[in-house]
Amino acid sequence: MHAQGYTPLEIAREKEIGRGVVYYHLNRRGLSPHRKNKPELTARQRTQIEKAFKLGEPISGIARRFQVSEAQVRYAVRNEPRT
Repeated sequence: MHAQGYTPLEIAREKEIGRGVVYYHLNRRGLSPHRKNKPELTARQRTQIEKAFKLGEPISGIARRFQVSEAQVRYAVRNEPRT
């Protein structure tokens, strides 16, 4: 499955095993895990996310509304430009 481009999480779910087991076997074979990164936020999205956060909207709600991960929301809020 790794050769077909599956991520460790996808392999673990398909095989119904722990993700650590997948990483263990990849490591033993000297293979790097595949990762699927979310697209970067646009400047407009970052601005809208920052505004929503400042208005008190919860991170989970912002993530759902913009269809991004909560980690991306936290990163955008934490790394907003300082004036």
